[in-house]
Amino acid sequence: HEHHHDHAHVHQHSHDHSYIQANVEHFDKMVDEYENIPGARELMTHIGATFRKTGVFSKEKTNVLDFACGIGMLSREIFPISKSIVGIDISPNSVKAYNHRAAELGAQPGEMGAVTLDILHDDLAVLGGAKFDVAVCSMAYHHFEHPDEITRALVALLNPDGHLFVVDFLHGHPLHKAKSPLSGEIEGYVPHVNGFSAEQMRATFEGAGLQDFKFDEV
Repeated sequence: HEHHHDHAHVHQHSHDHSYIQANVEHFDKMVDEYENIPGARELMTHIGATFRKTGVFSKEKTNVLDFACGIGMLSREIFPISKSIVGIDISPNSVKAYNHRAAELGAQPGEMGAVTLDILHDDLAVLGGAKFDVAVCSMAYHHFEHPDEITRALVALLNPDGHLFVVDFLHGHPLHKAKSPLSGEIEGYVPHVNGFSAEQMRATFEGAGLQDFKFDEV
């Protein structure tokens, strides 16, 4: 069984790598434009407000992981309600922009910072064994070839009573029909152009050992 698993992983990794590389190249190039995509800021403000309403975040004690953090648009929205935020992204240029903006925001060392990391294939020692009260991942799941594996990796970084929040396109609202400058070339770096159904997300979350699944259309 072990041998079979290893063998399968080798093939997955090579395909994974093409999507990962395509996303690194895409988001490295997009750093300066991302915030100016029509509706992007409004969307992140809305998502930030939605997270506030959950009652889960507290400035006094909530340590947050912002996974696939990009240039930190969501992190900046939830910084006022988080004790600390660690961003993770595979795009080095995005991480650099994230940390630059965090400094501009006046974040102190340890309060808000990002690292370049491939959570499935890199050594996680850079995180120093940290565990998080909340992991958030906004508008990125459709970029992951294997969302189930990503979810398990995120759950492994949560405290036992931690929460995972994922925001993404709802199945039936296809990404490739969105009024977006990305249409057309998008299949090269988006494995899930049709988004996800509630049933898919429930299966993914519960398969990773999470309980008390809730689904909201936001």
